[in-house]
Amino acid sequence: MKVLNLILASNGTAYKPYEEQWLRYMNSNPQIESYFYKARGDIKGDYELSGNTLWIRMGDCMGNVYAKTLKALAFFRPRFAEFDFILRPNMSSMFLFDRYLKYLETLPTEKCVEGVYIHSHGYTYPSGCGFTITPDFAEILIDTNQLQYHMDDVTVGKVAKENGVVVKTRDFLCVRPENVEVAIKTLQDKPGLFHLRFKTENRLKDAEAYGTVLSEFMNAEVPEDVLQQQDPAYVSPLLRKLIVSHQQLKHL
Repeated sequence: MKVLNLILASNGTAYKPYEEQWLRYMNSNPQIESYFYKARGDIKGDYELSGNTLWIRMGDCMGNVYAKTLKALAFFRPRFAEFDFILRPNMSSMFLFDRYLKYLETLPTEKCVEGVYIHSHGYTYPSGCGFTITPDFAEILIDTNQLQYHMDDVTVGKVAKENGVVVKTRDFLCVRPENVEVAIKTLQDKPGLFHLRFKTENRLKDAEAYGTVLSEFMNAEVPEDVLQQQDPAYVSPLLRKLIVSHQQLKHL
């Protein structure tokens, strides 16, 4: 099984701590190929693929989120035959990959849309915090080219309904920084739970909680290319703590 993981991302400083956590593990499983996709208006072509980041030439705002997702899907469309599923998480979500892959084995391999079930604005849709689709449904999204309806996830539900695709639902876990130990215990008690979200009013605290849970359940560390970052101003305080910890461990 092969999964294309397209992480909805932004270059805003508020999201940088989340990106640093994703970098610890997004390439840790050979069955999952991961990319951030971000909007940027100053690139020369329509796209620029740089390492694990796909830059898309467009403005970055909430009204463009669905269009940005369509453009990311269109970029990878020539490779859809290589993948069984496409995961589209946001920055504040964590997916425990081994558990997630086992879950995917239970899903249909065609016309599948799954996620945290929401019903509003007249449609049932998978929450934008993280959902999975099959490549054939991704092609339906691209070809339909629907304008964003309320939000990007609502639009996915709209297209699904109009094409007779039923959204499948499953559980996830919201984690607050003060409840990290409870979240860890819940994950230990529920081995089928694979999707967590860390979103409160304090993004840095959320990212630290993310890192704590990640360290508990995955063999993740800061990649060497990030450790060797030449511009120290680029490294946030959170990542700097991880780098120092990593370097100390290497000398033990």
